Amino acid sequence: MIFLFDTERTLLAEIGLRDGALRQVVLTGAGERLLGPHVSHWQTRGIPVTHSIETVQPDGAREVATYFQYVQPRDVAFQKALEAWAMQRGYCPVEVPDRLLSLWESLARLPLSRSERFAILLAIRLSPPETLAEWKSCLDEAEQAWHREREKTRIAIEKIKSRMGKHLAQPFAP
Repeated sequence: MIFLFDTERTLLAEIGLRDGALRQVVLTGAGERLLGPHVSHWQTRGIPVTHSIETVQPDGAREVATYFQYVQPRDVAFQKALEAWAMQRGYCPVEVPDRLLSLWESLARLPLSRSERFAILLAIRLSPPETLAEWKSCLDEAEQAWHREREKTRIAIEKIKSRMGKHLAQPFAP
């Protein structure tokens, strides 16, 4: 799986691949706005890859010819083409192995900034496989604590609303 982030570390897309070929694309709201037309183009024509050929003339002058080659979604070279396309446009493609997807899902549920979430994802990717259980435990603990706090907050807000209702109803009481 390739996750595509913008320069602000906003997740734009989760791109599923199989043996380098495109399997599926899931765009976020921001990704739909930025990438939607491109994804449609990839699916119909392929993803454009820039190639350059440099030639040296007899007088020593150098000429560079640039052209596009389209890599089809079902082609095993699609992943490399996607990564090159993304980096040329300032996007950040991050390969996320299947074994890390459940950790990403937990991470995505936590109240973190985009840059914090991105940095933690990179740290998880760089971690040795034997530490993934520790990551899971830490993420589960954080998620449980977040849910407890949200529940406390919900109860406190309900008390405020109840109190507000009583005070707003008083002027109209017989």
